[in-house]
Amino acid sequence: MHTKWALVPLAVVMVLDFGFTLVGQPDCYWDGSYEECVEMSPVGRVLLRSGPVWFGIAYFFYAIAVCFFVGKLKKPLDIAFIMGLLLGHAWGSSSWLPKMFYSLFGVWLNDDGIWWLHIVYIACIACICGVFFRSEIKKTDAIKPSQ
Repeated sequence: MHTKWALVPLAVVMVLDFGFTLVGQPDCYWDGSYEECVEMSPVGRVLLRSGPVWFGIAYFFYAIAVCFFVGKLKKPLDIAFIMGLLLGHAWGSSSWLPKMFYSLFGVWLNDDGIWWLHIVYIACIACICGVFFRSEIKKTDAIKPSQ
C-alpha cells in the first residue's frame, strides 16, 4: 500500500489540532487547574484533565496508531479513513482559529472575519491535500504495469 504521501496532510492537520488545543487552554490550566481545560472532545477533555503531558503522550500514540492502521488498509478504505480523520481534525482545529488569531494579533474578529479565517484555513488544507494526494496518484500510476 502506498498511502505515505496521502498521510502528510492528515499529519499536518493532526499536529495543528494538537497544538491549537494546547495553546488555547486558559491561563488557569497552565497554573495547574487541569479541571478548567477547554475541549469539546470528551476523550480529549478527559486526557487534558490528566495534564498536558498525559494529553501529549496519548495524542502521540493516537497519531502513530492512526498512521499505522491507515497504512495497512487497502484502497479505497485507506483514503476514506484519511479523509474522515482529516475532516474531523480540520473541523476540530478550526474551532480554535478565532482564539489563535486573538492570541497572535490581539484582535477579536467579527462573524465575517471568522468566516474568512475559516475559509482561508480550509482552502490551505485543501491545497496541501491536492499536492500530496496528487503525489500519491503519480506514485501509484508509476508502479502500474503498462498495458
